[in-house]
Amino acid sequence: MMQRSLDFFTSELFHDVQMARLFTDSKTFADAVPKQNYKTAISAYNLVKNSNGFDLAVFVNSHFKMPIAPVPMDLRQQDTLLDYISHQWHALARKPDGAVFSSLIGLKHPYIVPGGRFREIYYWDSYFTSLGLAISGQVDMVKSMVKNFIDIQEHVGLIPNGNRSYYHTRTQPPVLALLLELVLQHDSDVSIDSDNPFFSKCLSAIEQEYQVWMDGENLLSDSQTSHRRVVRIDGYCLNRYWDDAATPRAESYREDIELTAHLPQAERADFYRSIRAACESGWDFSSRWLKDGETLASIHTIDILPIDLNALLYKVEHDLAEYFSKLKQTQKAQNYAQRARRRAQAIQTYLWDADAAWYFDYDFVAKQAKT
Repeated sequence: MMQRSLDFFTSELFHDVQMARLFTDSKTFADAVPKQNYKTAISAYNLVKNSNGFDLAVFVNSHFKMPIAPVPMDLRQQDTLLDYISHQWHALARKPDGAVFSSLIGLKHPYIVPGGRFREIYYWDSYFTSLGLAISGQVDMVKSMVKNFIDIQEHVGLIPNGNRSYYHTRTQPPVLALLLELVLQHDSDVSIDSDNPFFSKCLSAIEQEYQVWMDGENLLSDSQTSHRRVVRIDGYCLNRYWDDAATPRAESYREDIELTAHLPQAERADFYRSIRAACESGWDFSSRWLKDGETLASIHTIDILPIDLNALLYKVEHDLAEYFSKLKQTQKAQNYAQRARRRAQAIQTYLWDADAAWYFDYDFVAKQAKT
């Protein structure tokens, strides 16, 4: 089903609807559910699009169900702040998905959505949600969302930005290790033990996530200094945000195309990849990704080694070293400990500014800090 939805996003139908401005928000049509299936809708469109009196809006409404418009948050007075928060958990909770015939990637376990136009779970947002859930005594929901992320990882190959098929080429900051740490702190049934099912599954998933970030490390050399999310700099290996696709985002299709209207054709692929990479960062959008600090058209995320990402990956390496040490898997423990030490050295060398007493992102193309 995912491949069919991906074909939909590259179809003439999707392009024409988005560029016709039928919806003020491009995400609306990206989340639409076909009344039959994508293939039928595309075929029907190709047959009638050039006929006399063809009405695109009528066609779309006859072949698709639009997502329900965002419902304003219930702001009724609660007795206490904690009561209000507890009420919102219920409002934002979603049951496991049944059969899915849209861009949504169905989830087997309950989850929490951000709300509004964001009708799906988002990866790094969920860590901050989980901090609140843990305080509210809802660690089971935290575990449920972790299970969902691992399920998607097994299906897609990474933990995507969110559970939509159009997010499948990018992930978000690697917070799975932080989620496991949170569960270990709040659930006595989960322990660092190879016989503990939840821990073991998380440990394997964290390693798989780490491999996504380090993919292509063995290909790097003095002549090839970058590949996907890894960058070689004077013998060190650091990471950047990335997206495997270099096309307009489905959820912001028209907006992305309009932003590139003034760019030479040769520069558009890097623009699309950089704007997608900024979404992978979770900082969509921040002036830290912009060459001129002001205009989105100057975005160059893929040129930047971010301090937050590399600090998180240091945490992942450090945690994996500790876990494998406790599991008596010495070789793995030593490997990750060495990787953590090397990353710490690289961070201090390239991302630390002693004069400012601060850590900064590093533009490895310009070879200078983003102060």
